[in-house]
Amino acid sequence: MTNSDGIFRLLFIINPASGKNNTEWQSLIAAFFSATPHEVEYFTLTEFSKSESIKNKISLFKPDRVIAVGGDGTIKLAAECILHSNILLGIVPAGSANGMARELGIPADINEALKAVITGGIQRIHVISVNNQICIHLSDVGFNAFIVKKFESDNVRGMWGYIRAAWKVFWTHPTMDVTIQIGEEKIQRSAAMIVLANATQYGSGAVINPHGKLDDDLFEIVIVKKI
Repeated sequence: MTNSDGIFRLLFIINPASGKNNTEWQSLIAAFFSATPHEVEYFTLTEFSKSESIKNKISLFKPDRVIAVGGDGTIKLAAECILHSNILLGIVPAGSANGMARELGIPADINEALKAVITGGIQRIHVISVNNQICIHLSDVGFNAFIVKKFESDNVRGMWGYIRAAWKVFWTHPTMDVTIQIGEEKIQRSAAMIVLANATQYGSGAVINPHGKLDDDLFEIVIVKKI
């Protein structure tokens, strides 16, 4: 998981569509690591990028660490590509909310986040499978999922875009009749949102699961009855 000589092969998976800025990520990253012995390579995501292409890049470059430059969706994609390997996952927060980066205490400052790619501590994170996709942070059905769908269809990015989408959904979202089966037990509820929560909070800072721990081998099910 670490090189004895302290020199790493770093693959940055860059999502230029994340967030609301026009940062030239590849140039910035190259400048940061230019005076270091680390070997750096890049994979820039497009709307047509498939996980197989990333896995092929990983297979060819053989990185020690894969770094997601983007938001929670980019982190999920990168994590799926290195699952069950000894490759470490790094994060440079570049999304609209950056919930997972916030959960891990990764600095919002770009240079500090890049420094943490090399010098930061290692955090073990458990995952679950949801409809054949992994969840490492928060997965939900209902209110927030409607917001994300509305957010993705609008042209306004960043936190303001998320707030605007939330305001639109607030007046229109329905409630759901939900049955949760755990073993032989069935729980029936009417809910505005169901959250499968590994972490404690959303990128907005809203705490949804105060008992969350990324490495306790547990995901909490949070039932939100009313927004």
